[in-house]
Amino acid sequence: MDIVVNFKTLDELYCIAEIGINHNGDIGITKKLIDASFATSWDCVKFQKRNPDVCVPDHQKDVMRDTPWGRMTYLEYKHKVEFGKEEYDEIDSYCKQQKIAWSASPWDMDSVEFLEQYNLPFIKIPSAMLTNDELITACVERFPKVIFSTGMSTAEEIDHAVDTLRIAKSYYNKTDKIGEWTQKKLKDDNNPLLYSLKFHKKNHCYYKILN
Repeated sequence: MDIVVNFKTLDELYCIAEIGINHNGDIGITKKLIDASFATSWDCVKFQKRNPDVCVPDHQKDVMRDTPWGRMTYLEYKHKVEFGKEEYDEIDSYCKQQKIAWSASPWDMDSVEFLEQYNLPFIKIPSAMLTNDELITACVERFPKVIFSTGMSTAEEIDHAVDTLRIAKSYYNKTDKIGEWTQKKLKDDNNPLLYSLKFHKKNHCYYKILN
């Protein structure tokens, strides 16, 4: 079955439940969150994938903090809550069993390559990564659909990300790749809806204001 989501032709809302790292590194909690999402008719659950060694800034790696597992460095904590292949294989299998789609947001190139092994309906680029041309280009190359958040981004950064997507789409001869998902309102003359409408018209993208 083709699970790729065509955001352009959707007749109804496509609801994505953000699990992120709220599973706290526990596959049992993860399954409960998947069950709750399915029971409340969400279409998809989404996770976040990181290589903590890459994503955690050097100045924060050795910072001590209290965690459910006791006191440890921030880097040790981030490794605790990060899933690897064994857990994602189980997530993939469980979501198929529950008949709910899943995807993830990659925060680094290692995570892009990791997620490529799964048959995901789309890949979602975090707003903090909209200026990472290498990551955006790699996602266009590897995944059937690309959407992105804009919550931490300026209008200029969003425009740049769209341009990067289009260049990558043309280079890899991919069609209908661009999607835009606004998670936080952006201001345009104090009218966030007006900004989204202008952006949609300008870039021919698909958008949904969630907040």
